Amino acid sequence: MLTPEFRLEQTAAYVIVHIKAPYVKASNVDWYLDAHQFKFFVKPYFLRLTFEAELVEDGRESAQYDIESGWFKVQLPKAVAGTEFTDLDLHTKLLARTPQARAQLPPSIEVVSSTQDEDDHEGMPDNGYEWEVEQTLPEPSLLASSTSYGFNSKYSNCLSNLQHNGSAELTMLADPDKASYTERLATRLATEHAGFDEDYYLAELFDTEDAILPLLRETTSSQPSADDDTATTLSAASSWRCYSRACSQQACYSSVCRYNRIDWTLTPAQQQQLASLPKRELLVERAATSGLMLTALDLLLAYHHEMRVCGGDLTPESSTTIAKVSSTLSVLLPFLSLEDVVLAFCRRSLCFSLHRHWLLTMMAVVDVIEVLRKGRRAVLAAFLSMRSLFMRDEARAILADIYLTDYCVWLQTCPVEAFDSLAMALAAFRISKDEVDLNLPSYDLMKAAILAQENEGVEDNDSDDSDDTGDSDDD
Repeated sequence: MLTPEFRLEQTAAYVIVHIKAPYVKASNVDWYLDAHQFKFFVKPYFLRLTFEAELVEDGRESAQYDIESGWFKVQLPKAVAGTEFTDLDLHTKLLARTPQARAQLPPSIEVVSSTQDEDDHEGMPDNGYEWEVEQTLPEPSLLASSTSYGFNSKYSNCLSNLQHNGSAELTMLADPDKASYTERLATRLATEHAGFDEDYYLAELFDTEDAILPLLRETTSSQPSADDDTATTLSAASSWRCYSRACSQQACYSSVCRYNRIDWTLTPAQQQQLASLPKRELLVERAATSGLMLTALDLLLAYHHEMRVCGGDLTPESSTTIAKVSSTLSVLLPFLSLEDVVLAFCRRSLCFSLHRHWLLTMMAVVDVIEVLRKGRRAVLAAFLSMRSLFMRDEARAILADIYLTDYCVWLQTCPVEAFDSLAMALAAFRISKDEVDLNLPSYDLMKAAILAQENEGVEDNDSDDSDDTGDSDDD
């Protein structure tokens, strides 16, 4: 059976379902309404939608069919008029399993889209998410033997064969299917030390005005300085306006600009992408939610940094750069703390990106903070864009399958509090150039010394020219 294209809207009294089913006979349509569920069937189409709020079959329900356009319009009465039905644009969530099927799951597993009682979070700090305190590592024997990866570490034996047979740059691991956590961490650090190019970084410092500032923002009072640290940059985030001449209001590439100017909703194209995702719920243990959000943060940072570098116009090489900057995709590394995520991103963005500048790295962090504050749909839109990008990259499409597709499904049901909590923790986090351990302050001093030497040379030349002019006048 085929899942038809559909969209939903609502009024105070009805939920209205628009279903595209061309070239069918209206007399052959069967549809069913029962409390939280709506079913629609006409060969070869079948649609089942599950709502959190309640509907009622009381004689007010109706259906119309436009033969020319092939669209059905079905009006479903709300059990309580005025009830707000949420997430009608999150199609994968609506297409997920029924509440009865959820009830049959083992009690030790959490269905992430199910409604949770407040008691479920008893004893957990704040909103139930701890970003600042590093989580406890598994026992060394378990850690050494763990070779799984992907969303919630549920995949294994998927990558080595591909990497050894035509996709040599799929990951930076020698044998991804056999690499333990310790080996992945060691590979990450080794590739960062080998990948940092001193001359490249210094050249970017000298090219700040021409190449970097057009990709950043300026405050209403002054332009950002190359000497700005995280604290200065992030504290000014709320007052930043678009710096680039390429800004085109709602179409501006920058997340801070774009998401502050529009009332965010998913586009029809994005809703179609959601409808095409696997029709399943992902079962996640409660303790794993923080780890999943930290991995999502790593992916968001790499993606928005590339958006900055490319001015919003991603290229065919963008998937390669994102995969290298993200520790999740390059070495399959899970994260244990917020500090680990930000530190790894800062180092890798200064090693593998086209533009390697501290300010650009910090502005990507600002972008992600704003995206997280905007909530589920803004984060989901970024993951849908990432997924489309990687699906077009034949060599790295497998990374979309084991990470991004599942994230696009899970984010639709991830608790809203997780986004708010992570945004607050990231905005409060501070990191300096010294902590990155790439000797960055020395390059700032080197730049200052070179500029000072050049200025002295200019002054000496001016002085010599002045002396020559005086001598000529005496003659």
